[in-house]
Amino acid sequence: MASVKSLDRFLEKLEELAALGREVKELADAVSRHEANALSTILDRLKPVMEYIDGPITTREEWVASDKPHDKQTFYYKEPGIVLVNNFESTVRDPHGRMQYSGYKICFTRSGRLVQLDRRGQWSEDQHDSYWSSEAHEVELTPELASRHLPECLASIVAAIERALHTHRERRDALVKRLRLLRAIARALETGSLPSQTDGESKGETGS
Repeated sequence: MASVKSLDRFLEKLEELAALGREVKELADAVSRHEANALSTILDRLKPVMEYIDGPITTREEWVASDKPHDKQTFYYKEPGIVLVNNFESTVRDPHGRMQYSGYKICFTRSGRLVQLDRRGQWSEDQHDSYWSSEAHEVELTPELASRHLPECLASIVAAIERALHTHRERRDALVKRLRLLRAIARALETGSLPSQTDGESKGETGS
């Protein structure tokens, strides 16, 4: 009797596990699809303003000479963009302070492409020499990619937007100030008396 009850319990648990496993898989698939759709929509929204956000994407750096630790060459990807994922970590370190690096970047370019830069590099503490190389290839926005990297992508996008807002606010303010001065100069040329730099501002003019 005990063995029969154990068998019944086994079959019940087996059936419960099968049903639960199917449910979890369906939920995981749904979450992955929604993550991919969310990231795809966000990137689509970025496309019209990418020219205000993006910048050069570093592909590799190399030191020109080991005795000049700050003398280096930087190489960039052929198209500007923003780095969504930056995974570049030390994998090997020997007793002499030399380290091997490997990893990748996932970038969103101005033209709206997702590009992965697979990178390899090395660095030496004693010689101050550094080098890394990268190979670029376009990738698709798959549910797997979104599921793995969505939080980091969102953080990178928000940070890029905040940097761009700060830069453009400063540039706008500087241009408004210059425009005020130029308008004051134009008026002075008409009247025959040159203004000071603050004349445009004291008049309360705006850049509009």
